[in-house]
Amino acid sequence: MPAQQNVNLVRKLFDEVYNKENLNLCDEIFAQNIQCHDPAIHNGKSGVQTIKQMENMYNKAFPGKKIKIDDVFATDDQVAVRWTCTGTQKGELQGISPTNKNCKITGISIFRISNGKISEMWQNWDRLGLLEQIGEIQPAHALH
Repeated sequence: MPAQQNVNLVRKLFDEVYNKENLNLCDEIFAQNIQCHDPAIHNGKSGVQTIKQMENMYNKAFPGKKIKIDDVFATDDQVAVRWTCTGTQKGELQGISPTNKNCKITGISIFRISNGKISEMWQNWDRLGLLEQIGEIQPAHALH
């Protein structure tokens, strides 16, 4: 699949799944056995069901969240995205009660596309910053 088609697939993921919360499109966008490399996904879980569960959790915790693509780069079978997510914690997040605090976090995702679907995903994002912004932990002053 040409690089631009891969970029279009990833843009569809951000626009439709992440921003419009249309989880029904996950089966169209992701391979069923997608491999997920994300420190927020524990126990080596992978697969499209894991993606749906994680997105459902974030949608409940941050309804109406917005993820903006800041930069996108593509090769033959990979797309890299630098992104920014903004939202307000209005629901529970892994045992953390709603705080109604706004947050803004950044991350980088790299997607491998094969047979027209995302088959592998590597992500790194500011989990510490998220926890600081919603007040779950004190800011790590020594690191600033």
